[in-house]
Amino acid sequence: MVLTDKNSIVAQALVDLLKGDWSGIGVPEKRDIYYGDQLLYPRFPSVAVEASPQEREIQQTGLQQRIRFSMAILVVHGGLKGLSERRKDTDELAERVVDRIHTDRTLDAIVINGNISTVEPGFVSRGGSLLVTHLVTWTGLSNFTMP
Repeated sequence: MVLTDKNSIVAQALVDLLKGDWSGIGVPEKRDIYYGDQLLYPRFPSVAVEASPQEREIQQTGLQQRIRFSMAILVVHGGLKGLSERRKDTDELAERVVDRIHTDRTLDAIVINGNISTVEPGFVSRGGSLLVTHLVTWTGLSNFTMP
């Protein structure tokens, strides 16, 4: 593969990586891993990969750029009923997502290196419900030669 400068390619690679072990991560079905956040999640737990801002820095003679990708991975585990138990389940699901992502730090050689930079527990509102979540941030580096 060739290093990429495209958010869409990196986000899809993360989705594909997670779908490759969907049962080991702990989602009910492969289709419960999404490219992009959802307004409504039909089943729980679910995982969504969303591209975040991309930074570009000119390197060397100005024809090459260093690209820093940031991808938000939202781990969603349903409503607040049984919050203590649901929080523990969400913590464990987020840990399995992190472990799976760290099995391929170059995403099949489309980035130089990538890793999880933050794991943040929280809540989001979707479809009128408050859901227990983790926001997992993946950060990766790539180089790109400008035409």
